[in-house]
Amino acid sequence: MKATHSFTDDSAVIRLEGLTRPVRMLHLTDTHLRFYDERDGERFQGCVEYTKRIEEYHRERGTEPDPEKPFRQSMALAATQDLDLLALTGDIIHFPSPASVEFVIEQITQLGVPAIYTSGNHDVHYTDEPVNAEIRLTRLAALQPLHNGDPDCNARDIGGIRFVSVDNSVPQLSRKQVAFVKAQLQQGQPTVLLFHWPLSLPTLRDAVIEMLGSPPMMGDPDWSTQSRVAWQVSEDTPETLEFVEAVTTAPNVVAVFCGHVHFAHADAINTRAVQYVGAPGFEGGRRLVEFQPL
Repeated sequence: MKATHSFTDDSAVIRLEGLTRPVRMLHLTDTHLRFYDERDGERFQGCVEYTKRIEEYHRERGTEPDPEKPFRQSMALAATQDLDLLALTGDIIHFPSPASVEFVIEQITQLGVPAIYTSGNHDVHYTDEPVNAEIRLTRLAALQPLHNGDPDCNARDIGGIRFVSVDNSVPQLSRKQVAFVKAQLQQGQPTVLLFHWPLSLPTLRDAVIEMLGSPPMMGDPDWSTQSRVAWQVSEDTPETLEFVEAVTTAPNVVAVFCGHVHFAHADAINTRAVQYVGAPGFEGGRRLVEFQPL
């Protein structure tokens, strides 16, 4: 399957063999919205204290302390772009509070554009909770209105392209998720993957380590045990490595859109596909993508 890519940090044009019409998508990730109220119960005070700390941090840096403002700006842009899809790839909310979920649902509904949402590590836990699969399971009911379908993995056809979302918030994957993705790939359509943690690619790895001091990416070959413990991430499971292999070798995967590392990047996966890492939405990051016939 032939595909060509041209891109900047905030745009991409992907030309696909066999596509019959353009498809327009806005990719938004890592907005870290934080709304909270009495419904958060015993977690409420932790939300208050975290918000004070992070707002002070941003003021000291001279950056926008309120993530709601750039989020609304991105939604305003989206409303002018005749979009076919809004792709939200995790850490859209900083913790799974009812108020945060309601705000995002309200914004998506007002936009009136099909949306695909997949969780990041922050979407599925409060700041004083551990990050693991067990905690994630307790938060799925609260996040269900955002997923509007199976939160583990889902797929949607838009304009002849298969968009497949995968929740890698933990970030290890299950056998169910791997089987689902492989089944989608076997259909042979041009396929775009949407998830939060990026694939570890040689051209991305050094930049991530320079920024974060560790390589928090899927399938990283040299992520130390000590660093994994600090990130609350286990060794890659066979299922996770099988997923990475499937995505990087499938002849019909044309793009991956993800986030997590808080800077924009674009890296060739192979001769057909590019992984697009989104700049953080809390800093106004977003990427307008147009898929065009080749």
